[in-house]
Amino acid sequence: MQLILPEHVNLTTIPIIVSEIDELLKVPSGTDLHVDFSKVLQCNMSGFGMLLRLKKRCKIMGISVEFLNISEDINRLYAFANFDEAVDQKTKAPEVRGFLEKVGRNVAWYFRDFLEIMEFLGKIYSQLLKELFMPKRILWKDTLYYIEMTGVNAIPIVGLISFLLGMIIAFQASGQLAYFGANIFVVELVSLSMTRELAPLITAIIVAGRSGSAFTAEIGTMKVSEEIDAMTVMGLNLTNYLISPKFWALMISLPLLAFWADITSLIGGALIADLKLDVSYYHFAARLQEKLALRHVLLGIGKCYVFAAIIAFVGCYRGFKVTSGAGSVGRQTTSSVVTSIFFVIIADAGLSVIFTILNI
Repeated sequence: MQLILPEHVNLTTIPIIVSEIDELLKVPSGTDLHVDFSKVLQCNMSGFGMLLRLKKRCKIMGISVEFLNISEDINRLYAFANFDEAVDQKTKAPEVRGFLEKVGRNVAWYFRDFLEIMEFLGKIYSQLLKELFMPKRILWKDTLYYIEMTGVNAIPIVGLISFLLGMIIAFQASGQLAYFGANIFVVELVSLSMTRELAPLITAIIVAGRSGSAFTAEIGTMKVSEEIDAMTVMGLNLTNYLISPKFWALMISLPLLAFWADITSLIGGALIADLKLDVSYYHFAARLQEKLALRHVLLGIGKCYVFAAIIAFVGCYRGFKVTSGAGSVGRQTTSSVVTSIFFVIIADAGLSVIFTILNI
C-alpha cells in the first residue's frame, strides 16, 4: 500500500489525506504502508499529528508504516517534535497526599512566606529610615498622587460604611438601653467602640481591599511587562521609586481616614439616638464632650500607623512575588488582601491587649 502526500500537509489538505487513508485501510492490501514525501514542500504540526494517528492506527491493525523520500528538513522537524516518545510515555497517576502531609506542607509554606515578608521588610527598612530623617529623598510628587488615590478617593466609601456602622451599633443597643432606662449611655457605647477599635479597623480593611490590592496589581503588572527588570538594569532604586511613595502616602492618609470615620460614625450614632432613644443632638454632643477622652481618639488614630505600614509592606511584597502571566497577578492580588487583613487584625488584637495591660 502506498500513500502519496500532497505539496502542503496542513489543516486544509488533512481532511483529504484522511479520506485516502480510510479508503486504503478499509480493505488493506498488505501489511506495509509506504508514505511518500516526494512531493511534500511543507508540513506543519497538524500534519505530524495526523501522521502520528496514522502510525498508531496501523500499529493496532498490524500494519507497519514507512516514510519514503522524506526531506532532511522535514525529517529533522519530525524528530524535533518527538511524537513517538510523547505517545509512548505513560502518564503518572496523581500523587495522593494524606491529611497530615497537607497540613504540614501548608504550615511550612505559611512559615516560609512569613520569613520572606520579614526579609523584605528588613531590606527596605534602612531606605525608609533614611527618608524619614531626610525628607528631601522622598518623591513627593508620586507620594501626593498616592495620597489622592488611597485617601481622597476613599473618603466616600469610608464615610458611608462608618456612618452605617455607627447607626447599627446604636440601633442594636437601643432596645436594651431603653429597657433599663439608660438611653444616655448610647453615647459612650458608640464613641468608645468606634474611636478605639472599630473605626480604625474598618478603615484599614477598606484600604487593604482598595489600595493594598492596587499596589500589588501595579507592581505585578510592571514585573510581568519587564519594567522592573528595566529599572534594575538602569540602576534605579526600586524602594525609592516603587515602595516609598506608597508607604508614606498610606502613613498620611490612613490616620486621616480613621478620624473621618470617627466623625461619620458618631453622626450615625447621634441620628439613631435622636430617633429611637429620645437623646437629642445637643445632649448627645454634650455627653460626648464630657465622656469621650482625647486619648481614646489618639489611640485609635495611633493604631492606623501600624496598619498603614502593614498594608503598604504586604501590598508591595506581593507585587514583587508575581512571576509571569495575568493569573499570577490575580493570585498575588487576592493573597495581598487576605494577608493584609490577617496581619491588621492580629496587630489590632495585640495593641488592644497592650493598651489594656497599660490601662490606657
